[in-house]
Amino acid sequence: VPIFSLGGRGVPPYRHARGASAPCLGCRSARPTGVRRQAHVADKLRILIADDVAFFRRVVADVLRTLPDVELVASVENGRRALDRISEGDIQLAILDIEMPELDGLSAAREIARLHPSVQVAILSGAASARRTMEALANGAIELIRKPDGADAQVRLRKSLERVIDSARAVRTAQERQKARTVLPIAAIPLTLASPEAARPRVRKLPRKFDLVLIGVSTGGPKALLQLIPSLPADLPCPLLVVQHLSAGFTASLAESLSRTSKLPVTEAADSETITPGRVMFAPGGVHMQLAEGVSGAAPTVRLTETPPVNGCRPSVDVLWNSVAANFHGEVLGVVLTGMGRDGRDGMMALRARGAHCIAQDEATSVVWGMPGAVVDAGLADEVLPLDAIAARIELLVMHRIANPARTEADRRREVALRAQAPL
Repeated sequence: VPIFSLGGRGVPPYRHARGASAPCLGCRSARPTGVRRQAHVADKLRILIADDVAFFRRVVADVLRTLPDVELVASVENGRRALDRISEGDIQLAILDIEMPELDGLSAAREIARLHPSVQVAILSGAASARRTMEALANGAIELIRKPDGADAQVRLRKSLERVIDSARAVRTAQERQKARTVLPIAAIPLTLASPEAARPRVRKLPRKFDLVLIGVSTGGPKALLQLIPSLPADLPCPLLVVQHLSAGFTASLAESLSRTSKLPVTEAADSETITPGRVMFAPGGVHMQLAEGVSGAAPTVRLTETPPVNGCRPSVDVLWNSVAANFHGEVLGVVLTGMGRDGRDGMMALRARGAHCIAQDEATSVVWGMPGAVVDAGLADEVLPLDAIAARIELLVMHRIANPARTEADRRREVALRAQAPL
């Protein structure tokens, strides 16, 4: 099956192994003004922690000292001091508590994104601050660390920090790869075929309609979803199920944020709930979501389970998608968005065996091209598209119409070209 891509560069290869050292990124050049600290070899990830509770700063510091290839270079009590320290130039990852005096984590994250875009941000938070945490993730924070409690708190904190460090390294590697490229505006990029095989006739035709849309996403997901979901039409005639890797207590806030800005209702799924057309349902954080056949011909229902993590994730994209492949008998459109790792690859393999169509987000617009890259590398992607083209493509495939007549003429020409290359 041909793989279509917007852009003339084709699909670059991607490999990422969890825990592998990031390539040497070199030392950043000095800024025009200000005094910078001594540059350091980039084999260690240089970290700042900001939290107004001294005890928790010590706990995080103790865990970080046990991890390889990281260095805690600053520990401060609020966002203002974090910004001051970051301005000295040697911080690569800032871990910020969402609630701090003087300047909180959300405000600090926004300022870091504006003033120091090369510095990655992770947010420390409890469920009580879920809404503000989602705002921080929508403003560029790459990961969430839920403040742990209980007897195994230090073990869970270590796992969270390992994940954040892996994400920070992957994002920095992706940024370095992008520096060597000139990225054109999407509307200016011509439609090209991503591989020689694309010149061959399509092996299988697209179905006349799709009965279910699936989205799997991880690192960079809240920001991507806040762009994609509100762009979908109010009359989307099929259900949409989303798996976003998040901790328990945070998915409901993301769904609420999306519901306020979207034309479609967006909710966190409940156990035994029936899926319905025109509604977006999220897998709750901390549990797996599966799809079960409806009884006596009724619509399929959601099943929530606390079985062990898959691919280190709960919820897992693979868990949902494998259940859809086994229990859903309609036509499926699967979308793999930005994220670290390969969750979703095996599930897409099962879906493709049942005739599903797959869209993967391209590398240029992904925060980390891990999940979509794994699908592309496995030959499972039918189309590779930039983020801002995916909503229009979903509308075209599901509803047989070109999205939003107010879009630019260049956008419409690009969408017509997509239809010509992959006729319905």
